[in-house]
Amino acid sequence: MSIKLVAFDMDGVLLDHHSSWVKLHDHFGTDNEFSYKQYMDGMIDDNEFIRRDIDLWIGKKPRIHIDEIKEILFSIPLMTGAVETIMTLRENNIRSIIISCGLEILSGHIADKLGMDDHISNRLILDRSGYLTGEGIAKVELLGKDSVLNNYQKKYGIEKKETASVGDSHIDGSMFAQSSIGILFNHLNNPKNAGNIPLGATHTVTRKDLRNILKYII
Repeated sequence: MSIKLVAFDMDGVLLDHHSSWVKLHDHFGTDNEFSYKQYMDGMIDDNEFIRRDIDLWIGKKPRIHIDEIKEILFSIPLMTGAVETIMTLRENNIRSIIISCGLEILSGHIADKLGMDDHISNRLILDRSGYLTGEGIAKVELLGKDSVLNNYQKKYGIEKKETASVGDSHIDGSMFAQSSIGILFNHLNNPKNAGNIPLGATHTVTRKDLRNILKYII
């Protein structure tokens, strides 16, 4: 059965930076390691994790406009080969989507830029003037990408055996499990992996050129 849908993680896969959240933390001089550990230990949920991250930034700068967030995030370069990879999939009538725990403002920008079919990631809540309120909406749970991918499969009428997914960390393991092909890409450059290789990865690509995934899909 040929592949009809490819689901991509965004950070470290379509973009040459392992985390858009970390990019923002670096900009504001903050660190979310304590909250990350609490999340992974099951002590807080996804929405609280997001709220704590935003709270850290606002603690450094009380008024943050979305234009500043865009300027920071839109500066992250595309991964080498990303343009050609999505173009090749499109030429072969294969849908491409982004399923990311990053930020919606960035995934929408990248999906439009590359000509992808859809995207989903987490949302920052703004006031009427475009400033962060301190709240967010977790549309993609950190450990729940499988259910999100399943919703897209139903939307497009595509089966698991017709689906491939591409990610760079153990967090993408659930997405791999919902696909017949799971490609672990660029995982050596993601510090969150710490030796944790996700189950379900059928192929591994270590070269930082996204075009290297195409041989496993087409």
